[in-house]
Amino acid sequence: MTHIENFLNDKGRQIIGWDEILEGDIAPNATVMSWRGVEGGIKAAQLGHDVIMTPNTYCYFDYYQTADTKDEPL
Repeated sequence: MTHIENFLNDKGRQIIGWDEILEGDIAPNATVMSWRGVEGGIKAAQLGHDVIMTPNTYCYFDYYQTADTKDEPL
């Protein structure tokens, strides 16, 4: 992870990773995309990271949005 982080930083970019990056040695300037619920995003924000909230339970278009499953997913 450090290798790709250094590469991106050298190009004026920063790393963005799914919330699994919280389970390892996360880069100080990493942005976290919290997709497995909201807990990862909350933890990342508490650690001072930028966060993009994308919880799969209601932000994914290929999941059922209503109890009417015959017309879902959209």
